[in-house]
Amino acid sequence: MHLYQTVRKVEKLFSVVEKDLNRFQKSSKLGCVPGCGICCFKADIDASVLEMLPFAYHLYKENKAITFYEKLLLRQDEPLCVILSPVLAENQKGLCTNYKNRGLICRLFGFSAMLNKYHQPVLVTCKIIKESDPENYKNAVSFIENGGYVPVISNYYQQMRNIEPELGTKMQPMNQAIKKAIEIVLNYYTYRRKPKNGG
Repeated sequence: MHLYQTVRKVEKLFSVVEKDLNRFQKSSKLGCVPGCGICCFKADIDASVLEMLPFAYHLYKENKAITFYEKLLLRQDEPLCVILSPVLAENQKGLCTNYKNRGLICRLFGFSAMLNKYHQPVLVTCKIIKESDPENYKNAVSFIENGGYVPVISNYYQQMRNIEPELGTKMQPMNQAIKKAIEIVLNYYTYRRKPKNGG
């Protein structure tokens, strides 16, 4: 595995996800309540090691990987994601302290669909979005039922697995996935030069 190339492939997939989500949000007019972040407080959110590699790589390039790893060791069994900030800081859009490198489910939840037993997409969103914007929520459900475009969660997880099956298949608690991703990055660069602009 060439680490930088793998990280770039994950980042490219994330870019596709963002584009697809923006397309759906534009057509559905659904959006998160500003400063909400309640979904981030769900305990034991799962992720693959692969989707957390960009975050670990970013930490390494910023000379923060070892410090963050040591902090993580003290908190690795906590149920909440260690990247979560429980308080919304000034000029901060959300509660994720590294929004650019957040996991796949963090991107998809609220504005994507799962396939039901009839292989039809069903919107996966939160109670707050449903209650704060009931009209657009109903319109979005109707839009999907009538064949309108919605990102389907399983498609992106399959694409993630295709990048690196060994790291992209197994799901584990977010903090465990972050820990393993940092270990992979640190081990990879043990006998290699630190990356500059590339890998």
